[in-house]
Amino acid sequence: MTYASMWAYPWDLLDDGLEDTLSRLREEIGLDAVSVAASYHSVTQLRLHTRSSRRIFSTNDGAVYFQPDADLWRGAPIQPNAQPLDGSDNPLETISAAAERIGVKTVAWTVCLHNSHLGRTYPEAAQRNVFGDVYPHHLCPSNEDARRYIKTMAQDLSRNYPLFAVEAESLSFGGFAHFHAHEKIGMRLGALGNFLLSLCFCDSCRRRAQEAGIDINGLADRTRRMLLAIFEKGAPSPFDGVASARDLVREDADLTAFLKMRQDVVSSLHEEVKLAAGDTFLIAMSMGDPTIAGFDGKRCAEAADALELLCYTAEPEALEQQVAHASGSFCGADDLIVGLSAYAPHSPSRGVLERNLERGLELGVRAFAFYNYGIMPAPHLDWVRGCVEILRGAE
Repeated sequence: MTYASMWAYPWDLLDDGLEDTLSRLREEIGLDAVSVAASYHSVTQLRLHTRSSRRIFSTNDGAVYFQPDADLWRGAPIQPNAQPLDGSDNPLETISAAAERIGVKTVAWTVCLHNSHLGRTYPEAAQRNVFGDVYPHHLCPSNEDARRYIKTMAQDLSRNYPLFAVEAESLSFGGFAHFHAHEKIGMRLGALGNFLLSLCFCDSCRRRAQEAGIDINGLADRTRRMLLAIFEKGAPSPFDGVASARDLVREDADLTAFLKMRQDVVSSLHEEVKLAAGDTFLIAMSMGDPTIAGFDGKRCAEAADALELLCYTAEPEALEQQVAHASGSFCGADDLIVGLSAYAPHSPSRGVLERNLERGLELGVRAFAFYNYGIMPAPHLDWVRGCVEILRGAE
C-alpha cells in the first residue's frame, strides 16, 4: 500500500476553509488521506498558520467530534462527550463529506481510552494503581464498560461516516503520568518506579488475574512494598540487581503471568474493535513502552489491517530500529504505516524529514503519515510535499 496521510484537528480544517484546505492537501501536497481527530483528549495548541484570529485553541476536556448515533448508544453505561465546533454540529460528518467530494480519504483518528472526562465521570472504569488511586486520564481496557464504549464508537464511526479507516490510538493500558493536571513528582522514579506505578490493580484487572490463576494479592503486596521502598529512599531503584521490569519478570512468575494477561486483554480488544468496525480498515497505533501498554505487536497487527509506528525522531537509525523490529517480528513492511513529525525537535530541517522517509522506503515501508497540519509552521507543508514526491517516485 502506497499511502500518504496527515493528522489534522477538525477545528483547524474548519477554520482554515474546509474545501480550500482539503483541496490544497490533495492537489498541492499530494496526500491520499487526512486523519481527522474524531475522539481526542484535552489539548492547548498554538496555531502558527491559521486563518482564524484565535492563535491559541484549547479544549476543556476529552471529547468526540461527531454526533453519536442514539440507537447505538442507548443503554451504554459510558456515554461519549460530544462537542460541536464553530461551523458544524457534527464536525466529522462535515469534513468527511467534503473530503469525499474532493477525493481525499478520511481516517477517523480515534483516541480510545485516554480521556480525562470519562475517567472522572466514570471512575469505576478507570485504571487504579496498587494503592487504589484512580488514574482519571485513562480508562482500563480490562473493564467491560470501557470495552463496550470503544467498540460502540468503532461501530458508530464505521457505520455512519464515509471512512477509509479507523485509527486506534491508546487502545491499550495507559502508563503512569501523562495526566490531565500538572504533574508534581519530587524524584526520578526511573524505569522501575514508572513501570510499577503503571500497573493497573482495578477490580476488573484483579478479577481477570484471579481467573488466570495469578496470586494477585501477593503480587499487589510485593508491588506496594517495592514502591514504598523507592519512595522512602528517593532513588529509582534501591534493590540490588533490580532496575527494570525485565529484572523483576525473571524472578516473579505471577508478574510474568500478569503481564501476559494484560497482553491478552489488549489483543482481544483489538480483535473485538475490528469486528465492530466491519469492512472499515483498522489501523492499530503502537506508541510508548509496549510492556506498560500491554501491546503485543504481533497479535495486534494480526487483528488490525495495518500497524502504525510513531517514529518521531531526528535520527534515521532510531527509525530503522523500530521498523526493522516491527517488520521482522510483527508483520511485513508493506503492512506498516510510519508516522513522522514534520517539525522540531524531531524534524529540525527538511533534510532530516526527507532522510527519515527515505530510510523507511529503503526498509520496504510504503505508507507514511505526517504530524500535524495545524501545529507545524506553514513552510513545513512544503517539506511534506517534498516527501510525498519522493514517495511517489518510489512507486
